[in-house]
Amino acid sequence: INHVSKTDYNKSHYSGPSINFFIGAGVNVNTTSPSNSSQAYLAGARSYTSYLPQGSLGINLFANPATKKLQFRVEVGVGEAKYKSLYTGKVSPYAPTEISYDNLALSGSVQVLYNFYNTDNFKVFSGGGLIFYKLSYSNVYFGSQNHDGSQALIAANNPFVFEKGDNAFMFRAGVQFTRNLVITGSYQTPVNNTNGGYFELSSTVAQV
Repeated sequence: INHVSKTDYNKSHYSGPSINFFIGAGVNVNTTSPSNSSQAYLAGARSYTSYLPQGSLGINLFANPATKKLQFRVEVGVGEAKYKSLYTGKVSPYAPTEISYDNLALSGSVQVLYNFYNTDNFKVFSGGGLIFYKLSYSNVYFGSQNHDGSQALIAANNPFVFEKGDNAFMFRAGVQFTRNLVITGSYQTPVNNTNGGYFELSSTVAQV
């Protein structure tokens, strides 16, 4: 009657929900590198990148529910990673040596995201925040590459002093298709994996 469309009416009378929830899954790209590259390289450290699963869930809070351009995000996640270094020892017994471990990271983050292109069914956004990690390690191995136990004396010594947690800055960008599907990528600044031992390692994480 008043020649006002439902969309125009909602813009002026209905702000929409102020929060929403999400769940996601993807690939955790973890690159582990020696902190002191020259000395650690002589000791056997090599950079290694693993591609393993990750998942997350969280909540978005909108500054203006009517436009949903600016959002504050709280997210928790879990990601798997692996480190492996194969080299020939520089000291006796000069044997082909392997150092490896698995890493499970539980994370919590707070983020601020902004939609630079913003329609109901298509959005382009970027932002950043802080991420906090709780780290655990398993399947730690330091010995011969053929796992024959010939370097048992070396392997008996714990090669690393592992960090139990750390924090980093994260940067995120992505595209939202329809109202529910989002493809996003993030990059996180280095996190310390070890703080002593045979050599020190840190890792950077990218997720898709």
